[in-house]
Amino acid sequence: MRSPQRVLVIDDHIEIRDALAICLSASGFVVQVAESREAALDILRHTPTQLILMDWFMPGMEASVFVDQVQNAYPHTPIIMMSCSDEVRFEAERLGLRQFLIKPFDLYELPEVLTSAVRELVA
Repeated sequence: MRSPQRVLVIDDHIEIRDALAICLSASGFVVQVAESREAALDILRHTPTQLILMDWFMPGMEASVFVDQVQNAYPHTPIIMMSCSDEVRFEAERLGLRQFLIKPFDLYELPEVLTSAVRELVA
């Protein structure tokens, strides 16, 4: 039996963090949440994480700076970006991110998106 995948959810809106955490936990993921990218980096330093699900538009550290730091320190940890704007997809792709979700998205489809991202990493 495979161990559950650990996902770090980063969003500055508590309602979104909680909804994502409930959905993913119910689907068998081990979920940690962070309200900022700075808090997420602290979690990553102390907790092995297989996948990051992050909102693009947040106060504090720029998304591009966070992505660069994660890709350098944790190159095998994929990041799935979420945004209400499709316009930032090109910036996410430029940063090397392969998965991008436009808000609002179907919570029921999210576990499959994450499972697929993890499968791509292993393949």
